Amino acid sequence: MSRFVDRRPVAGSDDLYRAHDAQRGRAVCALRMVHTTPARAAALRARMREAATLRHANLAHLVAVGTEDGAVAIAREWLAGSLARTISTPGDACRAMIDVLDAIELAHWHDLTHGDIRKEKFLVRDDGAVVLVDLGLEGQGTVQRDLRGVADALEDLGGALPEPMAQVVAATHQGAYPTARDLQRALQRALRSGGDGGGTALWARVRLRQ
Repeated sequence: MSRFVDRRPVAGSDDLYRAHDAQRGRAVCALRMVHTTPARAAALRARMREAATLRHANLAHLVAVGTEDGAVAIAREWLAGSLARTISTPGDACRAMIDVLDAIELAHWHDLTHGDIRKEKFLVRDDGAVVLVDLGLEGQGTVQRDLRGVADALEDLGGALPEPMAQVVAATHQGAYPTARDLQRALQRALRSGGDGGGTALWARVRLRQ
């Protein structure tokens, strides 16, 4: 993993660095160093390599997975935009979760769960795409835990949710939706039923790309 040079610690994190990928000529990437036991390190590398095979616009692109100085080294694309700073209405928050649930459904089909979904795990690319980071990093996730994480993120990002969205959040915590696709459809219905809560130009740009 010596190809990642000019490393600079990311504020607020003990194991995340901003680095230059000398091999691919990328300006920057996010390099995470995970210190753990040999058995857990092997399992983590296997999960991350599986995650690296997934290609979706709403998943962070993994650049490399390896070992360095006894730690698991995981490099992904650099994403500087925080979704929390971009969202201004419940409608925006709901659209963001709808977009990302498509990627979560793909991961679940490949028997990969996230295990730590919260608002801090959603970042934004320069083109406006909402991206879920750290898929595969946690080893004890379940489908229902991921869906509850999405519901909590919607609540945290959207603030005072319109009643249709709030009902979907409550139903998620009761286990009403077996899959990410089911939750996605429920949120789409909530938007159509008048529970939009407003929207901004962010998702207009995203829709134009699609």
